[in-house]
Amino acid sequence: MSKKGSFSSLKKKMIFSILPIVIIPILIIGMYINQRFKTTLKNQFLEASSKEILQVDNAINMYFESVSENANMLANNSIIKKADDSITSYVDKTNIKKMTPSQNGGMEQEIYEIFNGFAKSHPKSSYVYMATKYGGYIQWPESGTMDNYDPRKRPFYEAVLKNNGKTVRTSPYYYPADDAVIISTVTSITDTNGEFLGVQGLDVSLKSLTEITKNIKIGKNGYIILLDNNGTILAHPKNSEMNFKNISELNIEEFNNVLSKDNDNFEFVEKDVSYYGNLYTSPSSGWKFIAIIQKDELMTLANSINNIIMVLVLVSIILSSLFIMLFANKFTNPLLKISEQLKTISKGDFSIKLSSNLMNRNDEIGILANGINQMQDDLKNLVSQIKDSSDTLSHTFDNVVQMTEENKNTINEISRAINEVAMSADDEAKEIEDGANNVNDLAESINLVSDKIQDIKDLAIKSSKNNNVGLDTINTLIEKSQEVQSSVTHVNNMVVEMDRMAEEIGVITDTIANISEQTNLLALNAAIEAARAGEEGRGFAVVAEEVRKLAEQSNASTQTIKDIINKIQLQSKTALEGINKAREITDEQDTSVMMTQSSFQEISSSIEGLYEAVDNVQSYNEDMNIKKDKLLDMITNLSALSEETAASTEEVAASSEEQSASMETILNYVINLNSLVDELKNHAKKFKI
Repeated sequence: MSKKGSFSSLKKKMIFSILPIVIIPILIIGMYINQRFKTTLKNQFLEASSKEILQVDNAINMYFESVSENANMLANNSIIKKADDSITSYVDKTNIKKMTPSQNGGMEQEIYEIFNGFAKSHPKSSYVYMATKYGGYIQWPESGTMDNYDPRKRPFYEAVLKNNGKTVRTSPYYYPADDAVIISTVTSITDTNGEFLGVQGLDVSLKSLTEITKNIKIGKNGYIILLDNNGTILAHPKNSEMNFKNISELNIEEFNNVLSKDNDNFEFVEKDVSYYGNLYTSPSSGWKFIAIIQKDELMTLANSINNIIMVLVLVSIILSSLFIMLFANKFTNPLLKISEQLKTISKGDFSIKLSSNLMNRNDEIGILANGINQMQDDLKNLVSQIKDSSDTLSHTFDNVVQMTEENKNTINEISRAINEVAMSADDEAKEIEDGANNVNDLAESINLVSDKIQDIKDLAIKSSKNNNVGLDTINTLIEKSQEVQSSVTHVNNMVVEMDRMAEEIGVITDTIANISEQTNLLALNAAIEAARAGEEGRGFAVVAEEVRKLAEQSNASTQTIKDIINKIQLQSKTALEGINKAREITDEQDTSVMMTQSSFQEISSSIEGLYEAVDNVQSYNEDMNIKKDKLLDMITNLSALSEETAASTEEVAASSEEQSASMETILNYVINLNSLVDELKNHAKKFKI
């Protein structure tokens, strides 16, 4: 994966890590607000419906209180209080199609007229009636009655007796004749003496109550169901067919428990439509009111708010994504530039630096950018020093090679001169041997001796010259050897300096490696802290992992540089060993040269002795015959000396050949070392400063 791809992945990780932190609280808050709003709407429904139910209950209570007051008013009427046994009784009568109190005259007719007048002024009254303790019964409106009808055995009469004559409201009951639900309000009638006389009753139909409940709206389409304390539906504005049927016939599970509860609110489903219900029990009548409203109607505003919240969430996602992308760009773009800079440095190009914008940042990126630039400057200076040292070392090795070649040529010339001296020494030995063999003819060849002496003198002069040339050559060889020794010492110092610089590079790379390890540890600590922070720190954990990877890449690059430096140090040690070997060979060469110089000095002394001998021969040429024995001894000594000179010359020649071979070896070492320097220069050329 490319760097750009990896940083793009980091940007995505930041977006997908931070975006939930923004979206989830918004969703939670939105859900909380929506739920709270739904709860508020539900509470408002409960509060509003409870108020409406309370108003209906108050209205019903007021209505029935007025009915009770009217019943008491009738019971306290002075005429009704005078009722006696003259009131018609139907206990022993059958087939009564219609009662006729309006036509019966007397007190019965008067009481009927009172009932009729009351009914006209109270049109909601269904029945106005009274029953006496004698079994008499008067009713408005006039209608038929049951056979052998005894009102004293009817529930309304017995209810008054059970309540000690107090006003009583009976339970609602269905009256088929009127096809209506009737509620009776009954009270006791006493005479002027306070004695129980009978029961005064006033019936009202619940049709009027249905109209009251129909006119009450809960919201737009909500309504109220009225139940008695037995669960009988007294009023169902939406389904009149259910009037005076038990609530259980609606087949709604939540309605099955309404009789056991006084107040409650619940949710139910009817015909795949959800509703809210609010149950209220009248403390005075015991009747139950159920306020009902469709859930969709109640939650219309909540659904609208929910849609608004979803739009806000969508807008928040878009805006948050844009903001996070801008933030991620500010974070990843500098890292991308730093990554590209490290890639450039890894290729050996130190000519490009990070921009000042990154350098001037007051955060970790700024610290990282400054550290990379400082590392780049240090590596750049180090490579420059290596290049300069390599150039100087290469130039020095060129001089050493040239001087070694010159030294080799000089040694070859000395070798040739020594060979000539050896040949001359051999000739001289042969001539001396011939002189020894012909010593007996010395007397006869005395004249020839002078010539031979002159030849010997010439040879001595020539030997002296050759000896001087040899000494000069040896001195030159000593000087060249000293120069070679100085150059080898200089090369040795350069190699040691180069090795020291390589060690400094090693120290710097170790420092870089330590920085990378510290960065890795810091990234690990940041990841641990991010993990402790939980969900909020996850994006920073991702960022810490990417920083750790960069540290590992820096550590790998540092290890590569360290391997190169180790290779340079190894080659430097090899060169140093070669130089030390060359120094040992040069020391051996110096020893051989000194021995050669000593030999030449001995040859010089011998030649001076030869001069002296020749002079003596010339001086005592006239006495040669007399002193021929001495001359023979001298010739014998000279022969031995010549043999020694020849041997010394051969040794010097051998030493010269060895020195020539040593110089060849030194030259090979220097050439190899120069190759190592060239290789070092080629490595250094890979870096662009």
